[in-house]
Amino acid sequence: MACRMLESFDTFTTVSERWTNAAGAVSAPAARTGIQGLRNIPGFSASGGCRKTFDAQGTWIIGRAYRTTVLGGFAIMGTIDGATVQGDVLPNANGTISLRIGGAVVATSILSMLINVYYYMELKHIIANAGGTIELRVNGAVWVTFTGDTQATANATADQVGLGGDVGTNDTDDVYIFDGTGAVNNDYAGIRQVAVGLPTGVGNSAQWTPSAGANWQNVDEVPPDEDTTYNSSGTAGQKDTHAFTFTGMPAAADVAAVQIGLRLRDESAGVSQLHRIYRHTATENNGAEIDPDVTYQTVLEPLNVDPITTAQFTRANVLAAEYGYGKTS
Repeated sequence: MACRMLESFDTFTTVSERWTNAAGAVSAPAARTGIQGLRNIPGFSASGGCRKTFDAQGTWIIGRAYRTTVLGGFAIMGTIDGATVQGDVLPNANGTISLRIGGAVVATSILSMLINVYYYMELKHIIANAGGTIELRVNGAVWVTFTGDTQATANATADQVGLGGDVGTNDTDDVYIFDGTGAVNNDYAGIRQVAVGLPTGVGNSAQWTPSAGANWQNVDEVPPDEDTTYNSSGTAGQKDTHAFTFTGMPAAADVAAVQIGLRLRDESAGVSQLHRIYRHTATENNGAEIDPDVTYQTVLEPLNVDPITTAQFTRANVLAAEYGYGKTS
């Protein structure tokens, strides 16, 4: 697995489209990069904050840009096993940051953060009764770390990770979530920006039926306009691929992962499957089959390596590729 989710908050307005427990509001003033960020998440806890449920893993790495107007009071990120917090990050009123296991402080930083400044924070939690690690890096530097018992429950795993915010106005942007598996994206990614790509032109295939205009024009809205403009197909084997433009990608960026997102629904109850498509140099790679519901859902598929070259993505390949979807049944 490794990369489990990337989030820019730039392409939607309803947080529940992507997060298991929706909290905070998408906001333009909250943006660090792109056009939007997430503002005013309540404190992180087993029942609060902005949380995402995954399969249980023993190692999680969470990266996010964060700023706040007030310090001290609420946890801002962490891991959860079932209904219990395994570990979390707690800013203090003096700007220092504490790490907690099961709600008990195990280490506190010497360095301190300031209000109204965006910091890039990365939490790595290796969960174990002995020899585990919980560590926070800020702008690429280790601020606070603890090695020992980092397990608060009977399980050496967590099945939820999440974000929270301190008191006052708090902002979040450019989030990545990795686990500890696989050969890539299983450790700190460093200071990151999540750039967004949207359809901007005709690709190699335009076989689905457009509600109006060109196929790519029906899937380029931010936020998605659902049944106002769309493409549809009742024929297995039909596919659309679109030319994309990415905004905000730095010129010298290395690409840790690519996430392809589909906003989709089935027009009638029953089995109707499709998959995402990544196309480059006349070669196509298809994702796992998706069986959509009759109501709209967002499906995200992170790719850790270029599925065609099987090597790390290059900026040139990401920009030159086409992205789309195909109907399988």
